[in-house]
Amino acid sequence: YNKLVKQDKPILVEFYATWCGPCKKLKPIVEDIKNANANKLEVIFIDVDKESALADALKIGSIPELRYYINGKQKFKLLGMQSKKTLLKKMKL
Repeated sequence: YNKLVKQDKPILVEFYATWCGPCKKLKPIVEDIKNANANKLEVIFIDVDKESALADALKIGSIPELRYYINGKQKFKLLGMQSKKTLLKKMKL
């Protein structure tokens, strides 16, 4: 995980679960942002059920949770459903 977030591009990580309703609504929004900004943003989806040890280590208590990193440093963390406008504003894209 630490290696993943220390890339040259900014990284947006979405922690989700397949059974989570808000996660299902958020995923297409994050996918749109990913596709529109492929050259300047890396997006990673992490299923907390499949990666439970990582979720525990990062203290992921609620999902969906978004974390945004630049040069390996976390810039923000958002919990729950977010609008595309909010995400783009927070990431300054």
